[in-house]
Amino acid sequence: MSAHTVFYVFLAFTALSTLLQLYLSLRQSRAVLLHRHRVPRDFNAVVTLEEHQKAADYALAKQRLARWQILYDTLLLLLFTLGGGLNLLAQAAARLSASPLTQGVLLIVLFSLASSLLSQPFALYRSFRLEAAFGFNKMTLATFFADQIKGLLLGALIGIPLLYAVIYLMGAAGALWWLWVWLL
Repeated sequence: MSAHTVFYVFLAFTALSTLLQLYLSLRQSRAVLLHRHRVPRDFNAVVTLEEHQKAADYALAKQRLARWQILYDTLLLLLFTLGGGLNLLAQAAARLSASPLTQGVLLIVLFSLASSLLSQPFALYRSFRLEAAFGFNKMTLATFFADQIKGLLLGALIGIPLLYAVIYLMGAAGALWWLWVWLL
């Protein structure tokens, strides 16, 4: 398969995935709007119409934000792949270590950190604008960032040794490592 063919297949699947996610989000929003005016019969005794409509409005706002994030994530995917972002991270990993095993781990860690950092605007907006507007967020900015750092540290504590093991096993299994995974 030529490089041009791979390029066009990748673009086609990326476009198809993005369009499908947008379609499903719009479909979800349409379903919420269709049922916004009436509390489901099984919940009449415990949920008021006002509470139901607030939940529907929150769901609609979350879906609007999700559609923007789908487009943003697609742009990031294209920048990391076709734009050379992964190559830059691989070069950085190669400068940091001579070991191919460690380079593989560093590449994944650097990609995870970059992705996490680039997704922060959506996480901040979701917590401090969207959820706050509906009365669901009571956390402070300091708590938000402390939680983010704790998540990164916990992910590193569990993930880095696991990455070393997986990449080592892939190397030990040779070029057909994926067959072992498929058979398991």
